[in-house]
Formats: sequence, structure tokens, C-alpha cells
Amino acid sequence: MSSDRAASGRALPCRRCGARFAIATLVGEVRCPYCGESQQLDAQAVAGLDAYREGVDRHLAAADQELDHVATWKATENSVGWKAMRFPLLIFMGLPVAMSLAMAVLNTREPLDSDTMAKLSVGLTVGVNVLAIGWVIAAFVKRSRTRGRGAERATHKVACPGCGAANPIAGGQRLTTCTHCGGALVPGQTLMSMGLDAARAAERAARIERHRAERRGMLKLMNYSRSARWVPLIGFAPMLLGLVIGTGVATAQLMRGEMDDAPVVIVMWGLLTVLVVVFVIWRAIRKNRHERLDASFEDLAMQLGPHSQSDTRVQLSIAWLDRYWPAAYETKHIYDGPFTRVATGEVHGYPVLIDLNLTQVDKWRGPRLHLMVASVPSLRGAPTDPARARALEHAVEHEGFVVKVGEAGVFARAPVKLVKDIFDTPDAAHAILPELVRLTQMAAALGHVPAPPIP
Repeated sequence: MSSDRAASGRALPCRRCGARFAIATLVGEVRCPYCGESQQLDAQAVAGLDAYREGVDRHLAAADQELDHVATWKATENSVGWKAMRFPLLIFMGLPVAMSLAMAVLNTREPLDSDTMAKLSVGLTVGVNVLAIGWVIAAFVKRSRTRGRGAERATHKVACPGCGAANPIAGGQRLTTCTHCGGALVPGQTLMSMGLDAARAAERAARIERHRAERRGMLKLMNYSRSARWVPLIGFAPMLLGLVIGTGVATAQLMRGEMDDAPVVIVMWGLLTVLVVVFVIWRAIRKNRHERLDASFEDLAMQLGPHSQSDTRVQLSIAWLDRYWPAAYETKHIYDGPFTRVATGEVHGYPVLIDLNLTQVDKWRGPRLHLMVASVPSLRGAPTDPARARALEHAVEHEGFVVKVGEAGVFARAPVKLVKDIFDTPDAAHAILPELVRLTQMAAALGHVPAPPIP
């Protein structure tokens, strides 16, 4: 990154003859090559240049750490899914099947003795484990070597006060030589401010990129882990199928007179009937709750402006966070559920997000309702009304919400009671809008303006 504007630099001419010349370091005495005059550099000026370099290096080092986290999350995202599991699946499933088929073919051509079969089995077992351990070690080494690309150091132009030529100088660089007249140049106060601002911007951009990588990576992990919900069904499906087939076969034998009266068959049919009835009732209740919640949420989303959106997936929430929320958002809240509802739009011109999940996943991830208003302090000094802001905050907190104001805007977490009310009575979702309006009014009273999209 470079700046086209040339800021004025400071020269270090000889105090005796006024000659300009290059110097190698800012430490110690400097001797003029023309008149031989020795002079000590201004200690205060050197200290200011040192502080400038340390400040830029500190911000860029923080940016590098953020980018390392970005690379790690991207590697995690790429390691999740069936594509990343091809090799272990090949080891644990493909190789044993292939070896078993090969052994079967060899055995049909020429019967293998038990000693040979045992050796082949042991070799297969050892080979699978060795390949699996090798894959784990290779994956660990690859992950440990993951590093970010490094923050880019901004380049500015410094104007030589002697000849006026513009010279490139990197952010944090304390000393350079004019390419035209050969005199020593150090950055002036304006250029040092530009360098620090660029370093802070690089750190902020890297931090925002880390937030985005965390959200994408966690969403991939959560979506992948959601496949675990099918494990009980897969485990019980053969048992249920066997029960149905067995009951059907026994019933057919009873009807043909091939089996004496067996009360257990009647019990099994009764059990199956109860299971089917319970399942149908559960599906009907669930469908009714979904329809009522969809209708209530769609009506709520329509009141958030012409560009409002609503969805049943948390991807919409992540897209809004990436666009308007430069601060952290707890990754434990990034997961989908059967009763997830997300709505985005505008209230009084402020971008807003409603993130609702009515399901309990575990003791760390329970039902939630988050309201977010993206706002930033006005650069033009918008009027503030602290008393009104406090009154609005207390009004929202009186309804049980937890309100926080941060660099990205206003965040509110709803009480558990309201979330349960929405689950039991989806029409209770209409209580969300008045609180969202109060939050936007509170942001305006604090002198905040609607946040622009993050580039």
C-alpha cells in the first residue's frame, strides 16, 4: 500500500556549512564529509523517531498475529467435511475391503493355509494403523506450520526540504536518503502520523478478517457436527426395520396357520401403532409451531424496511455480521437449529439484526435472542443526549434485556423468559420490534450514526 501524497520530511544538514549528506545511523555523532564538522543529533528528535518505529512495529506485529489466526481458521475450515476425510476413509474402509477381496480371490485360485491368512490379516491390521498414524502426524505438522501472509507495511512519499524531490519511505522507517540530492531524510510529524494511522488500519483490517474467518470456520464445524444427530437414527434403524419385518413375517405365518397364537405379535403391533401415532402427533405439533413462527417472523421482517431479509439459517446472520459488525461475536452462538430464525433490515436508518434460536444444544449453547444495531460515533459531532440514552437503556433493561454498547454498535440479549414465550407462543415475537426501536433511539442519543458497510 502506498500514498500518492508527499509529506514534508526533515533534513539533517551540517550546522557549519549547511551541506546535505547521507548518514548511516541515528546513533552517535555525525561528521560532515565536506567540512569535517562533528555534531550530535537531537536526542529528543531521535527518541520521537524511535517511538514512531516502535508504534508501527507494534501495530503490524498485532496484525501478523491476527492473520496467523486467520490462516489457522481457514485450515480448520478446509479440514472439515467429506472432502478432507477421503484419505482416512480410504485407509479404514477402502483398504480393508480391497485386501479382503484380494484374499478371497487368492483363496479361490489356490486355498491359503491358516498361517498365511493369519500373516495377511496381521499385515493388514498393522498397515492400516501405520497409515492412520502417518496421516495424523502429517496433518499435525501441516497445521503447526500454518502461518498468515503477514501484514503489509505501507509506503509513503516524503518530500526533501532541500531539493523538493519525493522519496519513498516505508511505514516505521526512521531514516532514508534523498534519491536526487543524496541528503539524509527523516520523516516529519505529518508523515509519522500517516504511518501510525496506516499501521492501525492494517491491524484493524486484520482483526476484522479474523472475526470473519472465525465465523466461517465455526459455521463449517457446526454444520459438520450436526450430522451427528443422524447417528441415533442410523443406530436404531436396523433394529426398527428388523422389528417391522419380524412382526410382518410372524403375522403372515399366523394367517397361514403355520404358527400357534402368539400374544407377542399383538403386543408388537400395538407397540408399532403407538410409535407411529406418537410420531405423527409430534410432527403435527412441530409443523404447526414452524408455520406460526414463520408467519410471525415474516411479519416482523416486513417492518424492517424494503431491503429486509429473513431466513431459517444462521448464514444470513453471519453475512450481516461480516458486513456491519467489526467486533467479536461469540462463536458458540454460531449454529443452526430446527427453530433458528434470522431477520435483517433497517430501523430509523440503522442496520439491525435479529438472531433467534429456540433450541437447547448443550449446557453452553442454549436458546437465544440477540438484537444488534450497527452504529458508529459521528465524525461530525452529532448532538448527544446522555440522559435520554440512559432512560432508553433502562427501559430495555426493565424488560429483562442485557444491553451493551461497543465499538460496533448496540447489542442486547433477551431474557430466557421471552425466548420461552416465543417458543410456546410464536406471536410473542412481535414484542421484539419495540425494543429494537428503543435500541436505535438509544444509539442516536449517544451521538452514533448508522454504520456503513465494512469494505
